[in-house]
Amino acid sequence: MQPTSINRRKFLQLSGITGTGLLLGLSNNGIARGFENVDPSYSFTPFINIEKNGQITIFNPRPEMGQGTMQSVPSLIAEELEVSLDQVVVKLTDGQKIFGPSQWAGGSFSVRGSYNDMRKVGASAKEMLLKAGADVWNVPVTECYADQGKILHRPTGKSAGYGELAEKASKLDVPKEPKLKDPKDFKLILTGVT
Repeated sequence: MQPTSINRRKFLQLSGITGTGLLLGLSNNGIARGFENVDPSYSFTPFINIEKNGQITIFNPRPEMGQGTMQSVPSLIAEELEVSLDQVVVKLTDGQKIFGPSQWAGGSFSVRGSYNDMRKVGASAKEMLLKAGADVWNVPVTECYADQGKILHRPTGKSAGYGELAEKASKLDVPKEPKLKDPKDFKLILTGVT
């Protein structure tokens, strides 16, 4: 049996189509965009992948050179997504065009330059998952909250994992200005907890 070779483009196309439940990223102008069945030729940079089986992958575009970006940049997303870094797989991008021009480090700019945009990516995904959960239970979204990779309904105690809601959430409009957490409610950022 001869080994089959597959190029990077084909691999990304196949893995995007078969494994993605919810994939969220940023457009080149910093506005969050959602997409499913990813075509790697699209002009946005994906940062969150939530699969139907519950696997959450965060893509970190900032190179790690001992300054801690493999923890700090994904923490910005995870904070707003209401997951700990123990619940996600962090993958470093390696210059693929699909991840855009922000794949560099220098001038102590990795966190400062990503702070609001990465938080918006996580917050947008959370809002979409909240809406998906509320729609499934036919309840007001204001009665739902996110915690540890689940959407919960306060009055009834119902819960659903992100993976269960990912497909439904991926079909919703992406919030243009998602509500960011108040710093007093941070669990990861500025707390020393990972």
